[in-house]
Amino acid sequence: MRYDTDGDAIGVRITNARRTIEDDGHLTITLPHAVRVEAGDLAAALA
Repeated sequence: MRYDTDGDAIGVRITNARRTIEDDGHLTITLPHAVRVEAGDLAAALA
C-alpha cells in the first residue's frame, strides 16, 4: 500500500496480476470497499 500525506491510500501493489486476470478475468481489491477491475480495463498496462 502507498499512502499520501493525509494517510489516504493512493496505491496498491498487486502480485501476479496478469495470472489472476488470465484465471479470473478481473481483479478485486478490498479496502474499505471492494473495487473490481475488469481485464479490459488493464489490457494496456499488462501488454
